[in-house]
Amino acid sequence: MGAYYDEIEIEDMVWDEEKAVYHYPCPCGDRFEISRRQLANYEDIATCPSCSLVIRVVYDPVRLSQFIFDSMTGPSRSCLNSLISRTNRQMTKRRLQRVRRMVRSQTARMMSSRMPLRSSISLTPSLL
Repeated sequence: MGAYYDEIEIEDMVWDEEKAVYHYPCPCGDRFEISRRQLANYEDIATCPSCSLVIRVVYDPVRLSQFIFDSMTGPSRSCLNSLISRTNRQMTKRRLQRVRRMVRSQTARMMSSRMPLRSSISLTPSLL
């Protein structure tokens, strides 16, 4: 989509807690609206429900996600923290499994080539 009515910074928009959207005044008298979910999905087009005008919302996704996280409180924040730590543990476990597989395959290659283990490591006399 190339024809925007305007480009508006997210900081110039107002957060509406009741409707859970950012809004900005439209020339028709209504308001352009965009939700945090749309922004989190990298959608940057705010629409007016009363007319065909659209605006492009200019924002930094990293700053927005940090702002959303900082504004979370109570159960939703603790649930997200739990999800993040569980995901990190799973990623660490996968990395460890990948390293183990790599070591096993390299060890198997060395054993199949019948090279002495010491000859595969080059040591200089100065390091001994």
